[in-house]
Amino acid sequence: MAEMVACTFDGYWNYSWKGKLIAHYKLYSLKKVAYKLDYTIYVTEKFLQKRYPTKGSSVACSDVHLNNINNTALLNRIHKINSKENTQPFVLGTVASMNVKYKGQQYVIRALHALKKKGIKFNYHLVGQGDDSYLRHLTSKLGLQDQVKFNGPLKHENILDFLNKIDIYIQPSKQEGLPRALVEAMSTACPALGSNIAGIPELLSEESIFKAGDISAIQGILQNVNTVWMIKSAQDNFARAKDYQYEVLENRRNNFYQKFLTESGFK
Repeated sequence: MAEMVACTFDGYWNYSWKGKLIAHYKLYSLKKVAYKLDYTIYVTEKFLQKRYPTKGSSVACSDVHLNNINNTALLNRIHKINSKENTQPFVLGTVASMNVKYKGQQYVIRALHALKKKGIKFNYHLVGQGDDSYLRHLTSKLGLQDQVKFNGPLKHENILDFLNKIDIYIQPSKQEGLPRALVEAMSTACPALGSNIAGIPELLSEESIFKAGDISAIQGILQNVNTVWMIKSAQDNFARAKDYQYEVLENRRNNFYQKFLTESGFK
């Protein structure tokens, strides 16, 4: 039995030019291994299954654990959206490693710079571990120090508080499996945007998706943000997040384990 949590091809391809040299070999190798597996757990519903199909039994079961999703979160979010003053800039947020460019924060920063030239202001709050010097330098170079805030790493118990305070969560990655932070943001009924890679389109509606690495696409989707979209996104995201509650996923995972044990002769 194995668990498929991310795409090895995307990981190598988006890491460096050296990674690009071996990405296709790694893809081919893992495809061979995955196909021969008798039992596989995928964290996505479609993406990894399509890229690394198996001839054996499989189940879609994310490793995200959400507890106590309460309808109060949706009510509070809608109140927050409706209470937003037009003079206040929207606050975007991303939770991701700072020291790997494939997480894509730089594309959001560049999009904010383009929007600033049009007189449209967004603030961007970043949370995550790793060396953030590249992103800080880019922010300074583009003159966005008053719009981009670096929070560094936060303890997990403080992440939900961060997500509740921002207006829109954005996942601009070029490589992912099924991003946990995005699902956690959805559990707070936070409106969300994301790139068109890996498991992200499985979570968000089509109008909330942009092409990975496309600064113009990010700029376009941000300048069209409005209250109607935000409320719909909040409602859709909150409903979708319920599919990732701990009890739901744990039952699915345990049933698959029982199937494995029974068919393997251990029980």
